[in-house]
Amino acid sequence: MATKYHLITELYDETLTKLTQDPKMWASFLVSAGRNYKLPFEEQLLVFAQRPDAKAVLEIGRWNTLYGRWVNKGSKGIAVFSDPGSRRLK
Repeated sequence: MATKYHLITELYDETLTKLTQDPKMWASFLVSAGRNYKLPFEEQLLVFAQRPDAKAVLEIGRWNTLYGRWVNKGSKGIAVFSDPGSRRLK
């Protein structure tokens, strides 16, 4: 059985391949990346792959403490790599 890390790695690789082959998808990615411009490329790519319509992406703790906003119960997170080269997700 594949671990979540392996599933996200496969999603990353598939999305990257599609982006390099389809100009319309590349344009859509740039729109998504422009909304989340402070994220590293790897995170922008995974955000686009999982939620291309995401407008503001932060960790749950930052939403709660910095902005006083609360994530709705039952909301699903967006998996991204913890650090480049690590085998962990955040």
